Order: sequence, then C-alpha cells, then structure tokens
Amino acid sequence: MKGKRYYLYGMVLLTAVISAVALSGCGSSGTEEGTVTVTFCATGEKDIVLTAEYGGSITPPKVPAKIGNEGRWDTEEFDGITQDMTVNAIYETQGLEYTDYYGGGLGRYYTVSKGQMDERTEELYIPSEYNGNRVLEIAEYGFEGLTSLKRVVCAEGLTDIGDRAFQECEALEMAKLPDSIVQIGKCTFLRCEALKSVRLPDKLTVLEDGVFLICSSLESVTLPETLEVIGENAFCGCISLEAVDLPDSLKEIGNNAFGSCRTLYSVVIPEGITQIENYTFSLCYSLQNISLPDSLESIGEYSFWACTSLKGLVLPAGLQSIGEAAFMSCSSIEKLVLPEGIRVIEAGTFRGCTSLEEIALPEGLESIGVRGFRDCTSLKEITLPESLESIGEEAFMDCTLLKEIALSGSLESIGINAFSCCTSLRELTLPAGIKSIGDFAFAECLALESAVFSSGCLPNMGAGIFSGCRSLKYVALPEGMTSIPAFMLELTAVREISLPASLEEIGMGAFRKCPLERIEIPKNVMSIGSSAFLGCESLTQIVFAEDCRLENIGYSAFSQTGFREFTIPASVKEFGGVVGALDSCANLERVIIEEGSRLTSYIGNINCPKLTAVIFPKGLQLETIDSFSGCTSLKTLEYPDTVKSLGLFRGCASLETIKLPAGQTEISRRAFMDCTSLYSVEIPSGVTTIDDQAFSGCFSLKSITIHASVTEMGKNAFEKWGSGQTIYVEGYSQKPANWPDNWCGNATVIWNA
Repeated sequence: MKGKRYYLYGMVLLTAVISAVALSGCGSSGTEEGTVTVTFCATGEKDIVLTAEYGGSITPPKVPAKIGNEGRWDTEEFDGITQDMTVNAIYETQGLEYTDYYGGGLGRYYTVSKGQMDERTEELYIPSEYNGNRVLEIAEYGFEGLTSLKRVVCAEGLTDIGDRAFQECEALEMAKLPDSIVQIGKCTFLRCEALKSVRLPDKLTVLEDGVFLICSSLESVTLPETLEVIGENAFCGCISLEAVDLPDSLKEIGNNAFGSCRTLYSVVIPEGITQIENYTFSLCYSLQNISLPDSLESIGEYSFWACTSLKGLVLPAGLQSIGEAAFMSCSSIEKLVLPEGIRVIEAGTFRGCTSLEEIALPEGLESIGVRGFRDCTSLKEITLPESLESIGEEAFMDCTLLKEIALSGSLESIGINAFSCCTSLRELTLPAGIKSIGDFAFAECLALESAVFSSGCLPNMGAGIFSGCRSLKYVALPEGMTSIPAFMLELTAVREISLPASLEEIGMGAFRKCPLERIEIPKNVMSIGSSAFLGCESLTQIVFAEDCRLENIGYSAFSQTGFREFTIPASVKEFGGVVGALDSCANLERVIIEEGSRLTSYIGNINCPKLTAVIFPKGLQLETIDSFSGCTSLKTLEYPDTVKSLGLFRGCASLETIKLPAGQTEISRRAFMDCTSLYSVEIPSGVTTIDDQAFSGCFSLKSITIHASVTEMGKNAFEKWGSGQTIYVEGYSQKPANWPDNWCGNATVIWNA
C-alpha cells in the first residue's frame, strides 16, 4: 500500500535440519528449507522493513534469497498484508564443516566448525541437528578469527563449546547460549572485544580458564546459580565490566580471574569460598567495596594489588594468611584490623597503602616481611605485638609520618633499611633481646633525636644503621659492645659520645662528618677504619688510652678534621693506607710519632697546608714516606736513616731543602713539581729513574747533578727550567737515545760533568 510503512517482526523457527543461516546470502554451497513466522504491524507510510527475533534478541536480518515458489522476498510482494502469516523460506548455506562421532553413550553426534565459511559473515546459527543426528559440540578453535562475525545463536541441545571456539572474533557483539550447554572451553571468547553482555547457561558448573579474557567491551555477565568454579583469567582484562553477581554456589575463584577489570566497583564474595587466589582482583582500580565471607581462610599473592579505590575492608576473623603484596598500592584504605590467626605479614603486603593511618596487629604475629608497610606515608603510629620476632628489610621504609614505634621485647631481628627514611620518628629504644640489626635500618630518620640501646642489647649490627639521622644528638651504646659498624653515625648531630670500654673496632666512616669536638679512644680498640672521622671539622682533641692497643688507622681516618697537633700512638703499625689518614686537615701544624713507635711505613698523602713539622722519634724503623703534597708551609723534613724512599712533595711551595735517602732508586712522577722555594736537593748516586715532570717548576734550584746511574728519564722532567739553571750530567757525553727530547726544558746542560 502506497504511503504506508510496515514493520515485520518475525521469529525464525527452523523445522528442517539446516547447516547454517546465511542471511547475507554469501558463501553458499547449497540450500536448506525452513519456516519463518512473520508478524506485521503498520506504523508509517514508507517501505516495509523486516526484523527477526532469535531467542529473545532483536536483530535486523537481510532478505533471504527465496520464499517458496513466490520468487524474491521483497517489499512489493507484501503490499496490503496486515495480518500474521507463515511462509516457507529457503536459506543458502555457509559452508560449515560437520565432523561425526560415535560412542561414549551419546550415539552418533556432530561437532561443528567454520569449514569454508565466508569470512565476511556477520550472523551465525548453530543448529541442534544435522542429517538426522544431534549437533552437540562446537569444535576447538571452531570459529576462531572470524573478524566480521557479530551475532551467534546456538540452538537448544548443544552441550559443549570447545577451547578457543570464538577466539579473536573481534566484532562479536552477541552470543546466545542455550541452557543445554554444560561446558564452555578455555579462552572461548578470548579477545572478543565487541562483546558487551553474556548470559551463561543454567547448567554450567565450571567457567574454564580465560573464557572472557580481554573482552574489553563486556559490561555485564549473568552467572548461573549452579556455577561452582571460575577459572584462571576468566574475566581478566574486561575493562568495561562494572559489576558481577557471584552465585552462592561458587566454591572457587581462580588466579587473576578478575585482574585488570578497571571499572569493576563492587564485589560480594559468597560464603563457602575459603581462598582468594593470586592476582584475583589485581589492578581493579575502581573497586570500592568488597565483602569477604566468614569462611575465608587465605588471601593470595597480589590478590588486591593496585585496587586504588578500595576503602572499606573488613577481614574475617577466620583468616589465617595474607599473601605477598596482597594489598600493595591500595592507596585509599585508611584503617585495618588484622585477625588473630595471622602469624606472618608477607613481603609487600601493605606497601604503598598511602592513606593507611591505623592498623591493629594481632597478638600472635611473628614476623613482618620485606617491604610489608613500605611507603605507608599516612601511618602515624603502630603498636607491635609482644609476639613479634622479626621485622624484614624495608618493612616500614618511607613511612614519613610515623612518629612512634614501640619495639617488642621478643623482637630478635630488624632487617636492612627497615625504618629508613621514617622522617618523623623522634625516639628509639632498642630492646635487649635483639640479635641483629640490618644495614641502614634507621638511616635518614631526619627527626630522630635519641637512640638508646637497652642494657644487654648486643646485636650483630650492619652498616649505617643511623646514617643521615641529622637530628640525632644522643646515642647510648651498651657496655659489652665490641664494634661500631661502618657508617653507623655518619652525618648525625652527635657532638659527644661515650665509647664503651669493651670496644675493639671503630668501622669505616663510623662518625663521618659528625660535629664531634672531642673523642676518647678506649684501650681495647685495635682498629680505626678508613674515613672513620673524616669531615669532623670540629674535632680538635683526641685522647688515646695510656696502654693503647691501637694497631691500624685506615686511610682518611682523620681527614678534614680540626686538629692542630696529632700524636700517633706507639702501638700503631699501619697509618693511612694509600690516602693519608690526616689528608686535608686545614689547621694541622705538627704530627708527632710517639717514642717506641712500631711504624714501618708512613703511607699516604698528608696534604695539610699549615703543616710545618713531623717529629720522628729515635730508633724508628720507618722505610717509606709516601707523600706530603700540598703541605705548603713545610720548609724541611728530617727523617730516620732507615727511610729508603721519599714520595711526593708536589706543591710544597715553602720547601727549601731536602736530602733524598741514600737507598732511593726512583724519583717519581711530579715528585717535586711546583716546589718553587726549593734551592737545595741532592740526588743519590743509586737513583736509576727520574720520572715525568719530577722537578717541573722548581725555579729556585740553580743547579742539580744527575749521576751516571740514571738510565730512565721522563718527559718534561725539568719542565719550565731556564737558561740560568744548570743540569750536570755524569757519565754521558750526549743525550742518551732513550731520553726524550723535551726532558730538560731550557736549562743549561753540561755533559760528562
């Protein structure tokens, strides 16, 4: 009827066995007959439009190729029809492949797959029968990769969908699944990124691994009341899924089942669930509320990792374990009460819970794992139960608001960096039972003012436990302590400290850059480590016990201190190492070596600009003096006859005279460079080598004699010498071939002197 518009609503009721519905008419390999019931409704004045209802879902099919013997099904043939009618429809097939099986009590049946199906197909109907036998299964990988497929309708009677059957059907929007289905295989709808909603069959008990993995448009899913298991990764990556109603029948939720469901905001876990597996709700950024059942006994690793919106959380009383990093980066949680069954807080469990202000730890808790509460920047106080025995590495590191911490009497170990950078912590008492404290355990606690070791507290201590505690003024060390660890009190505010009589060793950098003014070294101390007091610029007085047992003072041990005079105890055997123990002491004027000294080598640069004298005792068996470079006030040096080698005097601008030891065989590189006041030096006859720039810039030397023993001459050995300076060379009538051309500067050279 011209000027009228009709909508036809039809339900496809296939009464014959068909292989597929090809509403597009593409990829045909034959025809199958079926019955279509059509309902008409007039609503407008334009062309007739056909729609069809498949199992409750409205879809707009294209016109079939034929209708009985009436020819094409088009709008003209339905003009004037205003009542319901039934017509016979003949559909072109899609080239599906059927594979028959027999056995297992099922008789003969078929599995179906895409076969030679046209890749442009948008709609698919899976029948219940073929050739008079049941179609029970969709084959594994059956329709994988049909990128144009949008809608799938499965007939009642189908029981199994194989693994990855619709994997990467990226355009799939609707999947109608009959209640006869009892099994859906692994990764069935993997990467079906257009799929928005799904109702799962009523008889389904197990949702296999990865069924809806990375279905990024999935917004809702209806789970049957029969469901008992949700497999691993079942909904992982379903970033549009906002809510899910878990049935009471559920007994198990697999690893990472809802991982990365970024818009999931609420979950109620039913009673009967005893375990939340690893990563189950990880990266669910929008999850605000989760109800945990009383039956819950364990929470797996990373199970709620980065659930940044999660605020309300009540842990059931029966909970026995919480896995590693379970609540890591749950940055909205403010309060927590841990049930009494918890014995261990695993590694990283609450790391990065930046809003956590309060947490009640149960009596019975035995250990806090590595980084358990690291970066909990709102945590102000915490009471550790008496049962606690160990605190792991970095357990409370960067808890910047933590002001108080009461360590339990049963505590035995504190791990590396356990409380480092707790910048609000003010006081600390270490209980007697502690057996070990890890490296830098309390380092960079900038507000810490006092640290007290309880009587009897003699732990094995790591390096730098109070390093960088810039407000730390008072430290009470226990009697019985034998070693101050490396860097223990570096960069603190300690001005005075009493070292226990039991002390035997002061470690490397122990007091580096402290404002110490005076220090008494107990008699039992045998070693002071390198850089132990380096940079203690206020340190002007050091007292060694009369019966001092000190044997070794390491390199830079007292560098950059404020001493004017320093006495090396007679017991010291090694002093300074490669770098001088007194290097760069700006005020040092005199160094005294005690009578009876056991020093055999004086190694290391002093480099003290005000140094005028080093007092060597009689009988000293010293063999080597390494360096006085930079001692700009030193005019001369008198040393024991036992010395066989003098090192560098570079930059000693006040040095006037020096007698080199008779046994010296080499004048090293830059040995007297820039000794501008040096006017007298005698090179021993046994010297064989004068190295590069050895006497460079010695303007005051009028002459020097080189003996015939010298066979090696360095480059620019007498650099910057002028014609008014004379070099006498014994035993050579001309420059030896191996001597460089530039060895003597512009000095006058007299050969065979």
